[in-house]
Amino acid sequence: MIVELAERGFAYVRYRVGERPVGSTLEVGGEGSEVLADVNDAGDVVGIEIVDVNVAENVERARAFANDRGLAFPRNVVAAARGASAA
Repeated sequence: MIVELAERGFAYVRYRVGERPVGSTLEVGGEGSEVLADVNDAGDVVGIEIVDVNVAENVERARAFANDRGLAFPRNVVAAARGASAA
């Protein structure tokens, strides 16, 4: 798992490194959600995008989505993106 953090609180938790193209993108929690999951054509999660990691509900929604699929998820997304041992 690789965690990437961009400006303004955007984060991407990548599970399948180098896999392109993404088959589809799911809005986790419904339309307008700030958590998106990229999946490949086989239905495997490629990565989870969190629009704003400063909103606790977004992080918890992403964590629950990952956990429901048996995927690892960092305890602290920001620290993991910075290379700390929080993953």
